[in-house]
Amino acid sequence: VLNVLTGNLDRPGGVLFPLPAAGPRPRPAGPGKGFTLGRWLSRVSGHPEAKSELPIAALAEEIETAGEGRIRALVAIAANPVLSAPDGRRLDAALSGLDFMVSIDPYLNETSRHAHVVLPPPPPSQSAHHDFAFNGFAI
Repeated sequence: VLNVLTGNLDRPGGVLFPLPAAGPRPRPAGPGKGFTLGRWLSRVSGHPEAKSELPIAALAEEIETAGEGRIRALVAIAANPVLSAPDGRRLDAALSGLDFMVSIDPYLNETSRHAHVVLPPPPPSQSAHHDFAFNGFAI
């Protein structure tokens, strides 16, 4: 606020808006956003994929329903879908039916309690990181 009041916002000697490491990417011409939806459907209820991923709403039924292609193992990385996904109670019950689950999370939560193995994430000092997504929004 002090930089705004003194006229030093985005000026030398004040707070500068950083330039993003990567510029905006050109979008393909025509309809859509450059990818195709629904190239394949979920096994149980026919949810369409988006960028090779199914919606989280399909996870419980894909674990519960027996047959070819049933989800039998899961790796959760810093996620708590039991708390954040639709119908979390059903997903909570379904996760107990997995053959194997690994959770990489610093906390034991509603989802990671079902994991057969809980691993800690690497500390920030041990991993390189450059924020491509939010660098342009920093002040």
